[in-house]
Amino acid sequence: MYTDIEFSKSQNLIFAITTDGKIVKIDVNENSKTIFQTINGNTQLIEITLDLQNKYYAVSDIKSNLYVGDIEGKEMAVKVQTNKAKRDFKNLTFSYDGKYLAATNQFRFQVWNIENYGVVADKKVNNSGVLSSVSFDPSGKFISVTGFESKKAQLWNCLGLNISPYIEYKDDKDKSPPQIVLTQPKVPKDRATVTQEEISLKGLAIDNKGISEVKVNGLKASLSATGDFEMQMKLAIGENNISIEATDINGNTALKKITIIRKEFDLDALSLESKNHMLIISIDKYKYWPHLNNAVYDANSLTNVLKSKYGFDDANVIQIQDSLANRQGIIDGFKQLISNAGPNDNVIVYFSGHGYFDAELGEGYWIPVDAEKGADGDYLPNSFMMQLMKKVNSKHIFLVADACFSGSLFNESHRGYTENVGSYKSRWGLASGRLEYVSDGAKGEHSPFN
Repeated sequence: MYTDIEFSKSQNLIFAITTDGKIVKIDVNENSKTIFQTINGNTQLIEITLDLQNKYYAVSDIKSNLYVGDIEGKEMAVKVQTNKAKRDFKNLTFSYDGKYLAATNQFRFQVWNIENYGVVADKKVNNSGVLSSVSFDPSGKFISVTGFESKKAQLWNCLGLNISPYIEYKDDKDKSPPQIVLTQPKVPKDRATVTQEEISLKGLAIDNKGISEVKVNGLKASLSATGDFEMQMKLAIGENNISIEATDINGNTALKKITIIRKEFDLDALSLESKNHMLIISIDKYKYWPHLNNAVYDANSLTNVLKSKYGFDDANVIQIQDSLANRQGIIDGFKQLISNAGPNDNVIVYFSGHGYFDAELGEGYWIPVDAEKGADGDYLPNSFMMQLMKKVNSKHIFLVADACFSGSLFNESHRGYTENVGSYKSRWGLASGRLEYVSDGAKGEHSPFN
């Protein structure tokens, strides 16, 4: 007798479990079934689940045991844990990347690492009664649980598990190619001169549907879940033409061509001179949000002070104001900054405009000029802005945010001291407030923060 069934996510297969400890594989196309595995001496199985990648299955039995196995059936299932409290494991679910398994047993939920079957989380949930569900967030940030006596779902932060975000399946309506940002080496105007025989080519491929692959001169580059790519390249003396192709999950491809010129090392030409760069973003005239009084005025005043007194040249100042400060315009500004700033340079990034904080997700946002209220997809999350910031390969970076809830940018604090501190990279941030609203000030008189 069957007690639970589960469809394979990408094949026409059904996996069913029985009261006598068997896992049965049913082929829908061939209308056939076979005994896939027998678990623990014919014990009654009560629940089965499969991961999205069709690599693993998990089953629980009536004796309060939990097992994980390989769907290809090469090895017997591994007993992950025996529930000493004699409570059945239920609500089995894998993380979207298949690295973790979660389950409940009455008032607790537990999470195991599939690589070594070690427990990475064991939480008691209060005021929910017997737990009825546990689920992973597709973005990999949270675990949610609820119970029969609960009126709401409870969230636990699981960023420390480094769960890869879920990538959507093919969408025929998506015709937008990815964006390619080269972070190393610096290639202004798509040409650069180097002296070394070998370089590490690094960059970021950006696409909201997910990146499938990146190729450099036809060869696959190393690609992370966040779109970072890298490839080691040997260079010939003279011009080296390099093509970078990024393809998203829906088959759209972007192409970037650069030229790296390799010259013999010239000691006399070596210079350690640093430059000052600034990316300054300011918005008064919002389309859907209330207009601000001083954002652009503040930004222009700050720019004038830095240019007149602190060695900032026009060529190294990127200003994005009002109608130009849409989501893509702000991202393009960062791409230009990433391309221009060198490893010995200093950088200031300044944002003045509306900010928003989502308390439920624990995420803060910058609001572009044309973002609609409530349309989270139009906002720029702090986590994404920090990701772009990390691609700026400069000696020192100073981020200044004059916006409501801008304190959500800075959620960690460390204190300490080291010798030769001046030789290290530094990253500093200054916000106009914590998780709170801040004043824009009277028109023409600057914001109090500015």
